[in-house]
Amino acid sequence: MFTLFFVTPEAINDSEIRLRGAQAHHAITVLRVQKGQSLRFADGLGNWVEGSITDIAKDALTIIAERRGQDKTAKTKINNSPQ
Repeated sequence: MFTLFFVTPEAINDSEIRLRGAQAHHAITVLRVQKGQSLRFADGLGNWVEGSITDIAKDALTIIAERRGQDKTAKTKINNSPQ
């Protein structure tokens, strides 16, 4: 199972992705992630990247992208005809 964090759509395409701020703080201090552990980053548009943690600092962590993918959203159909 992967822990999911959100990054910008621009960051999702990088080969090395750095997580900073509140999400990094949560990962480091609450989840206590370790080097070598796998994380999944998503851009909120359906694109994701998985990778192992290569560096952990006080307020940031870095992964190297190992797998990429795209989740397709289900299309919703609304029927407006009277019943």
